[in-house]
Amino acid sequence: MVELPPEISVLEQENQALRKRIARLEQEIAFLRGHPTLARGMAGETLVATLTAGLLTKPTASADVETPSGAILEVKYSALNKPHPAATTLRWVWQRPFGMFGAKKYDFLILIGEKDTRWSDSYKNRSSPYVMFCVPYSDVARITVASDGQATRAIFLTTNPAKARSSKASALFRDYEVTEDELVTRFGIDAQPGQGI
Repeated sequence: MVELPPEISVLEQENQALRKRIARLEQEIAFLRGHPTLARGMAGETLVATLTAGLLTKPTASADVETPSGAILEVKYSALNKPHPAATTLRWVWQRPFGMFGAKKYDFLILIGEKDTRWSDSYKNRSSPYVMFCVPYSDVARITVASDGQATRAIFLTTNPAKARSSKASALFRDYEVTEDELVTRFGIDAQPGQGI
């Protein structure tokens, strides 16, 4: 048997390790493609953690991001949805802001909606691909409605601010819409401890 130079042996080991890693990543991609809602939610959490220089919490934690200022954030993401197949209006739907059993505790709920480009000029941040809202925990219940046959709560919001006439919908655009820069200022690395809470 011919003995290979040590460099080749090291390269073969690295190659084998990389092939295993690629196989794991391909499985992860296949899983996320099969669960697009989960993938979007993870993207929203990562976006907020990046903007605020926060830490993603463990999957079993009560909320998603802990910021440098100590604020605990729950993040919900929504794609554009049609209320029914023939609808021309679009809306965002954020399910279970209090969790499956109503036990989630956090300081702020960050809602991220995919931008409806028809209304870009009506949003606070016209250049962002998202529309974002920052709602204090104490106000979350008043902007939700019963869902799943009264078992849980949800937030439904038209993507057109001019059509957001209900007290819940108008409050979201009027009181809670934020830009990415505002999230950075409020919760980012330069925020004072306890700021925003």
